[in-house]
Amino acid sequence: MLVAWRGLTRCKRMEEKVRNMEVIKVIDIVEESRQLFDDDRANRSRDKSKLVEILHLEEIEWREKSKALWLH
Repeated sequence: MLVAWRGLTRCKRMEEKVRNMEVIKVIDIVEESRQLFDDDRANRSRDKSKLVEILHLEEIEWREKSKALWLH
């Protein structure tokens, strides 16, 4: 059950990571053609923060897996 929960959580994190990267990319493309509105800047900042958090969680997960494999 725990493995299934972790897999579901990982899947949701991956989907959110991809969505955040896509939003950031679109906003960056828009910025090349015009000055960004305050909403756009706020959205990009929020999505970058979420992306950093997701990447940090992934790094922790990989470290824990690596440590567990090393101990066995």
